[in-house]
Amino acid sequence: MSARVKAVGRVPPRGERSKLKTAGSGGAADNATRPTAVGRLLSTGVQGKERSDAALGNESAKASSPEGVKQTRGLPSGWRWARMSEVCSRVQDGAHFSPKEQTRTGDFKYITAKNIKHWGLDLSDVTYVPERVHLEIYKRCNVEKGDVLYIKDGVTTGIATVNTLDEEFSLLSSVALLKPQRDILDSLFLKYYLNSPEGFRNMTGQMTGTAIKRLILQKIKAAVVPVAPLPKQQRIVAEIEKQFTRLEAGVAALRRVQANLKRYRAAVLKAACEGRLVLTEAELVGRVPPRGVGRSQMKSTASGQASNSDAGYETGEQLLKRILAERRKNWEKNAGSGDPAYNGTIAQDVGRVPRGVRVRRQYKDSAAPDTANLPTLPEGWKWATLDALAEIKGGITKDQNRQHTASARPVPYLRVANVQRGYIDLTEVKEIVTTEDEIQELALKSGDILFNEGGDRDKLGRGWVWNGELPECIHQNHVFRARLQVAEMNPQLVSWYANTFGQKFFFDEGKHTTNLASITMAKLKGLPVPIPPPAEQTRIVAEVERRLSVVEELEAVVSANLQRATGLRQSILQKAFTGGLTS
Repeated sequence: MSARVKAVGRVPPRGERSKLKTAGSGGAADNATRPTAVGRLLSTGVQGKERSDAALGNESAKASSPEGVKQTRGLPSGWRWARMSEVCSRVQDGAHFSPKEQTRTGDFKYITAKNIKHWGLDLSDVTYVPERVHLEIYKRCNVEKGDVLYIKDGVTTGIATVNTLDEEFSLLSSVALLKPQRDILDSLFLKYYLNSPEGFRNMTGQMTGTAIKRLILQKIKAAVVPVAPLPKQQRIVAEIEKQFTRLEAGVAALRRVQANLKRYRAAVLKAACEGRLVLTEAELVGRVPPRGVGRSQMKSTASGQASNSDAGYETGEQLLKRILAERRKNWEKNAGSGDPAYNGTIAQDVGRVPRGVRVRRQYKDSAAPDTANLPTLPEGWKWATLDALAEIKGGITKDQNRQHTASARPVPYLRVANVQRGYIDLTEVKEIVTTEDEIQELALKSGDILFNEGGDRDKLGRGWVWNGELPECIHQNHVFRARLQVAEMNPQLVSWYANTFGQKFFFDEGKHTTNLASITMAKLKGLPVPIPPPAEQTRIVAEVERRLSVVEELEAVVSANLQRATGLRQSILQKAFTGGLTS
């Protein structure tokens, strides 16, 4: 079906296109949307009457461009290049000072670059100024409905939108006011050109400044834009918005798929940590009925198994006893390893250290977690603290004034930015100079569980498992390392639990200031962790990995289609201003 707009002697009303409700949003059909189907929707691309390169290059003999303007390409017949100052009755910026009297509520909005988006004005974080301040700013820059607002300073320079507010408001100098002459230039036509690849490139190529890039008003006034006959402009705008509406419907469907995948991922991890993802060991040996099977049915189908239910698998409680014994042995080994007389020998009797070995501190048993507010665990599981399961250690302090008495060398180290929730990000790994002893002490080993100390609240306790991604690496002091005492305790299961249920613990036990949060090593040691039987842990991890691998594949498809949608949006705009979108 052609996307061409039929001219009927009427033009669409000026202003932003209405936001169409997505049909069936929130319903079962939406939730079942597949990325491949949306990909087919996007693959239809931009529809419109195709024109030859020769036709696009034909410039009307009657069309004229400003003298001295360097033309980089020809224009369709009837179009011309014009300076911004020629087609806009006013090009001005807002206040060159930031008013001190800003409040969260008031009579006059104070619009800055953060409020300007491609799609319109974002008023979710707007501030207000009193009438006295507003009147002073408005004398300089009188924004009216239908004017184009253009970011001219900072990292978001180049974004244009059309003002849709009926009310007066104040404007900061980072935003330029463009008042198109309505009988020459349509506001939406100008907005879309400035947001097009060519418009963005032509405008931002004139930026000046070092610390903060900016476009000065003289450059904006001297900039050139293509001007088509006004009816043609309005047909182009209508076609752009028609194509964008179709595109946004596809993007909305992709966003719903993304949200559903995120919810599914969380549901899988929740079920894994609660013992509901796979059959438990107790269910397999007949100690408790499998889910969906009544006790009476179990008796008739599993008779004779109950008496042997304890044989054949190690419970979480039994595993914890082994872990605590290993914890004590490791402590004794480390406590005496510095004395030549000890020579690294482990005491034969748990709890005793050989005579003559000086111990720096007394062994401290790990405290049992308070289970009063913890969920009930499945049969065969056991609660323990992270301190009982692992040796926890802080990392190296980054200090430019560090003095080394021994020889030192650079080594890669992990920062908070490298330790994400559920994965390790090695996009940028920095190095630090330290001694060989510190490198050996802090060297990460495969299976180490990493936890962020904090920072922004979303970073609190965030972490994942180190799998030997680099041959040598240590960690910063803002990243804690937990090294499990025994191999039968799976590090991925511990990290999944910490990243889901553990977040409430971190939030409750952490120290909070304005927008920041942190947790100490002492508090981290108290993190309660469920211990499933070892065989069950293996099955849980395998099932989680199987399901999450499917989720990751689908997320990659969705992400690729969202990238495609962005490219299609730019393609629509590029085609619009070469005359190829409408007849």
